[in-house]
Amino acid sequence: MARTTGHPPPSRQVTLENRRRHCAACGGKASADYRARRNVVTLTGVVALKVQVRVCHREGCALHLRAIRAEEEGLWVLPEQEFGLDVMALVGALRHQAQRSVPFIHTALRARGVPISERSVTNLIDRYEDLLALRVADSAHIQAATLKLGRVVLGIRGPCPGPGEDTLWVLRDCLSGEVLAARSLPECRTAELGSLLEEVARSLRVPITGVISSGQGALPGVVAAALPGIPHQFWPAREGGGPEPAVAPGAHRHPGTSPPAPRRPPHALDTRLPPPSLRMKTLFTTLSTTMLLLAAPGARSAEPSRPPHTLTYETYAYSGTLDGQATTVLAPALFANVALSERWTLSAAWLFAYAPARAGGRTAFQVGNPSVGLGTVLWDDGVKVRTGAGLVLPLTLLTDPDAAGSALLRRAATLRGNSGFSLVAPGLLGLTPWADASWRTGRLRLSLDGRLPMAVQLSEARGRRADAVVQLSGAANLDVSSNVIVGTTLQAIYITTAAPQVDPTHFALIPHVRLTGAAGFAEARLVVNLDAPLGFSFSRGGLWAAALALGTSL
Repeated sequence: MARTTGHPPPSRQVTLENRRRHCAACGGKASADYRARRNVVTLTGVVALKVQVRVCHREGCALHLRAIRAEEEGLWVLPEQEFGLDVMALVGALRHQAQRSVPFIHTALRARGVPISERSVTNLIDRYEDLLALRVADSAHIQAATLKLGRVVLGIRGPCPGPGEDTLWVLRDCLSGEVLAARSLPECRTAELGSLLEEVARSLRVPITGVISSGQGALPGVVAAALPGIPHQFWPAREGGGPEPAVAPGAHRHPGTSPPAPRRPPHALDTRLPPPSLRMKTLFTTLSTTMLLLAAPGARSAEPSRPPHTLTYETYAYSGTLDGQATTVLAPALFANVALSERWTLSAAWLFAYAPARAGGRTAFQVGNPSVGLGTVLWDDGVKVRTGAGLVLPLTLLTDPDAAGSALLRRAATLRGNSGFSLVAPGLLGLTPWADASWRTGRLRLSLDGRLPMAVQLSEARGRRADAVVQLSGAANLDVSSNVIVGTTLQAIYITTAAPQVDPTHFALIPHVRLTGAAGFAEARLVVNLDAPLGFSFSRGGLWAAALALGTSL
């Protein structure tokens, strides 16, 4: 039966901040992209939650474009649920302890001022029973979600419906958002929670690196005994979201005979100071949140988080003619990035050229010039700005390609829209300073890249000379989904040292589609050379090339 009444308006609003500012998978910075809004029905009224959501935009990360929600949200409500954990605990206590019927529970909740239907009561009972039956060892979904991140930060929530009632203990992974276990225990048997913690720790295939809870009652001692040596962070309880809501004795046992507990006005200001112990817990929370959430065996706990190391293989392909003869040219390349710190990155590249169906000539495979470089992040707040430089080593002086091999290497550069020509041109010692900037808004990412490749020809046989090129490119990428990215790049090259008879400008349009996953990414590109690149006689009509790139994070 469809709902015949509107959703009740919230009585107050609570903002939940995401204390974890870095991605739990790769350690890179997770930007605050937006705030999610949801209404949660609790025993003390309807609360409007404004949940801060951070997103990791680092390509190749296991959590790429996945929402990283505020940790405290799990202390209020389960994922995709309208009713808070305190309401679920009360429903479970009335059903399983007091053996009450669904109509009785519905009447009791309505007497407490909780806007709920009988169907929702039935759904809460089913969800309550599902929680109690949950076993981590038997859930492949939970194991896969925790293995992807490599560790678990355990959130413990224990809402008690009222004096004398069982407490519903819910154990949840704050990183993946998965509920790991739940158990309904009387207050006098809280020590059994330690057995549940030990059972969860044994069932998980990854270590528990931190615990977050409100620190109520004997919970700190239970956690210390069951999970020795694991940091335990206390999250101060809020009104309506804390583990122990104020409930008058017997208020829910006989509907109508006792009025609900009095509530404060929605916007009343609570001027009472918390006890000293809670103030110390609050101070501890403020000072240690980041350190706790990043602590893990072998992980970065006392140093800034680093972006992931990446390894990329790509190859460009062209089928046409070379020197008047039919040929197929492949231009493979290897790229590696090693994160030295949160801001500094060491990079390396090596390009090759291969003609498997070449007719004539002695050379079908050529090795290009390798390069090493160093880059750093200058600014990363809304707009990310990086700069660096790369040194091209003249390895081709040793291989000494013949005329056919030189033509093959030039064609490999042409297939890339002539970007990185010094990596394949024989005999060049090059230096390439560069700078780029990127900006993201929602699903759209815009970037601008500028490079100044400079090279000196060291081979006397090819003529001593110096070359300088200005290379600019602008790209726009759209996140179609969490695993699909489409975009295009417009590349412009100007040869400052070009001969008078050579066209110094070259333009290329490079549309692409990228598929991302936990293991890495695969990208397909189409390079459309819009004019004769670098004035080579064999490409006056322009060239089109197809490319495939594969990458992974290490």
